Amino acid sequence: MVESRHPCIWEPQLLTEFRHVRAGLTLKGFGNMAPYVGSAPEAEGNRERLAQILDCPPTRTTWATQVHGCDIALADGSSYGDLGAYDGIVTTEPGRLLICYTADCVPVFLVSSRRPLAAVVHAGWRGTAAHVVQGAVRLMQDLGAEPSDMYAVIGPAIQGACY
Repeated sequence: MVESRHPCIWEPQLLTEFRHVRAGLTLKGFGNMAPYVGSAPEAEGNRERLAQILDCPPTRTTWATQVHGCDIALADGSSYGDLGAYDGIVTTEPGRLLICYTADCVPVFLVSSRRPLAAVVHAGWRGTAAHVVQGAVRLMQDLGAEPSDMYAVIGPAIQGACY
């Protein structure tokens, strides 16, 4: 682990090696960012605070409402804010902030080492069974990523003893 920009953000060391990617996983102490959980104004403020910490303009911040499915969105220059009901987001734009809400599900970060391609995926059990991560990999391949040049970081998830 590398030194983080904030005590409540975990930045995977593997992904810090790629200049076109900044990735982090916010911890519980950072606060809620999902507009459909708790206070929407608080969530908006936390998303803006995250963008500021990661040196990303709010107009380059994108998220989706996770629905435990397998649909993947493409975030491009015209994408901003809530993209709708998706469980993965792929971008070709270096510096774009992709936000994925996971709670007890698994966050998966994907990055191409040779192309400016990155993705974040919400992999709950339903999405995993529906091959949501493979869908993100396929879209990245369609955009020019080679499987041999792709890396993944799997974030933490809840375990059975916690239920």
